[in-house]
Amino acid sequence: MAQLLRTSKPGSDWTANELCACSITVVPQSKEEFFGTIDFPDPSLVGFMVAETNAADKRTKQLLRYLDLVMDPRIGQEGC
Repeated sequence: MAQLLRTSKPGSDWTANELCACSITVVPQSKEEFFGTIDFPDPSLVGFMVAETNAADKRTKQLLRYLDLVMDPRIGQEGC
């Protein structure tokens, strides 16, 4: 049998036959089931900046604050 060249592609582009050929089984799970916990940190940059475990210096916190402002501009502010 000929060797087929398999290239990378996004998960949404895989067909059922390709998944079967690679012995991949997709099982729907909640994030709690997947990670085995229900205790998740705040996913926002602001949550990261105020986390007690964050050892970032002042300049890093300032950069993250600017990134947060660009991603979610307030009224009267410019975004990207």
